[in-house]
Amino acid sequence: GIDTDAPYVRPSRTLAGDDLLALYNRLRAHMIPVDGMPQHVREFARQWQEWKDANDFMDFTDLLETAYRDLAQAPGDPRIGFLDEAQDCTKLQLVLWRKWAQEMDFTILAGDADQCVYSFIGATPSAFLTPPVPPENARVLGQSYRIPKAIHRTAKIWIEQCSSREPIDYKPRDAEGSVTYLPVPYTRPELLVQDMAPFIQQGQDIMVLASCAYMLRPLIAELRAQGLLF
Repeated sequence: GIDTDAPYVRPSRTLAGDDLLALYNRLRAHMIPVDGMPQHVREFARQWQEWKDANDFMDFTDLLETAYRDLAQAPGDPRIGFLDEAQDCTKLQLVLWRKWAQEMDFTILAGDADQCVYSFIGATPSAFLTPPVPPENARVLGQSYRIPKAIHRTAKIWIEQCSSREPIDYKPRDAEGSVTYLPVPYTRPELLVQDMAPFIQQGQDIMVLASCAYMLRPLIAELRAQGLLF
């Protein structure tokens, strides 16, 4: 994986245009100036900007940068602001939010720094946690109503391997639950359906989570092939 807190990454110089665009926008999300980016990214940025200027286009990051530069207040001049899933915001997005928040009467940042899933666009929990919220304004939801005890124990052991995080203590719900490891690749969905069969026969509901949507496609095709409702 790539350290999302690194000032920039140095990938291969043979990246395709889409990959270069993603890298360029990720560096912009970290608010790295163009002259501080690798040479091959700077060259791409020049050509990308020329194409946008010629067609009078703006990309998404342009919208954020323009809003940060030109708008002192959020659109509509709201008095109360609520930003959810703040751990999945980039540094640029949170800098813009904090600028707008100065013009509001009351703001709330809600998130879980242990659950950042948008690091590939430049999101980083450090942008959420820095600058820190004064202790008197911080609220921790210390009781989970979803996670059973066994999953809580496993998750805690796993997340505590991260060296750079703000420790958060929360309690599981009052159910033991279980954790089982199944060495089943997502490309072999029939094996997963076979394991699910006893629960399906009992009329139980099953939730399948994957880190990326493409990992669910073989399973969906298999469920359709077997005539199983999902």
